[in-house]
Amino acid sequence: KTVKIRAYFPVETDGLGISERVVNDFDIQGADITSNPVDSADWVKQIMDSYQPLQILEDLWIVPEWSKPMDDTATNIILTPGLAFGTGDHPTTRLCMKFLAKSTPFP
Repeated sequence: KTVKIRAYFPVETDGLGISERVVNDFDIQGADITSNPVDSADWVKQIMDSYQPLQILEDLWIVPEWSKPMDDTATNIILTPGLAFGTGDHPTTRLCMKFLAKSTPFP
C-alpha cells in the first residue's frame, strides 16, 4: 500500500528537513521524500474566484459574501463559503433549501 502526503511550506522554511524528521520520528519505512517549488499565488483570491453565486430555485440564490447577487429581487442567502454552511453546492444542502423554500413559514 502506498500513501502519498503532500505538504506546502513557506520558502524560508526547511520543508525537506521537517519532512525527514517526521519520517524518522514516526519510523516510516520506505519513504521517498521529494521537494518541488510551487509558484507563488494569491491563494485567497483563487479560492474566492472559485465560489460563484449558486441558483437553488428560480428566486433563491446562495451568494458568497464578496459577490454581487445575480437577482436583487430574489431571496439571496449571503454567506461565507466554507464556514459551517459550506458552499451550498452539496446535493443535501440544495434539497434542504428547496424544501424550506416550499414549506409554510412558522407563525
